[in-house]
Amino acid sequence: MPVSSLTTKLESSMISGGDRVIRDSTRKHIRRRLESELANSIQIYPDDKGKLLMVPDSVQLHDAVLEIQSLRKEFGFWKGKVTDLTKITDQVSCQACCR
Repeated sequence: MPVSSLTTKLESSMISGGDRVIRDSTRKHIRRRLESELANSIQIYPDDKGKLLMVPDSVQLHDAVLEIQSLRKEFGFWKGKVTDLTKITDQVSCQACCR
């Protein structure tokens, strides 16, 4: 789960709870606060774009690996579909040009 999603939920909760102003320091130090409050029950990692992702320790490595494999298969399937559509589009546009 992206930490930014948690920050957004926290802000919504604070606003609905009556806080009108959310300090920048609250947003800035959310990671430290999460790590201190949840201690050994979460891991926080940066993704390839530098955004923080939070993974609860309850997520088993085995489950994550199986999910990744499933997503890779699905990606391959859809990538093949896009390639097929591109070929069809190229054929149709070539036929239209040749007329």
